[in-house]
Amino acid sequence: FMNSWGKKFADGGFFRVKDENVLTDTTFYDIYWTENDLTPNEKRAFKEEGTKRAKQLMEMFPSTKDLKYKCPECNQSSKVTEFSGHVLEANCPKCHQKFEPTTIELMQSLYMHSAY
Repeated sequence: FMNSWGKKFADGGFFRVKDENVLTDTTFYDIYWTENDLTPNEKRAFKEEGTKRAKQLMEMFPSTKDLKYKCPECNQSSKVTEFSGHVLEANCPKCHQKFEPTTIELMQSLYMHSAY
């Protein structure tokens, strides 16, 4: 899980749960905004930080290079490293269509395949 306290907390800003059963009574809150809520400077910063953070995650968790991601355009899976583009607009290696990736599937795969 990514914590909201920054990368100086826990394991570089992340923590793992060994036994998922302890999460049964836990409440999670998703805090989000839409792109229309952002100023041009905030949009640029988000794109730059998102790309930088994705690279950091790949370095922190080498197993992410073997994770599969399914293209929403052609519904075919490829390794994450086979996609081009960036975290806000990816290009499928099979159908060559552009799409906006979602991180939930990638993060679920990352969590399920990480070693405790």
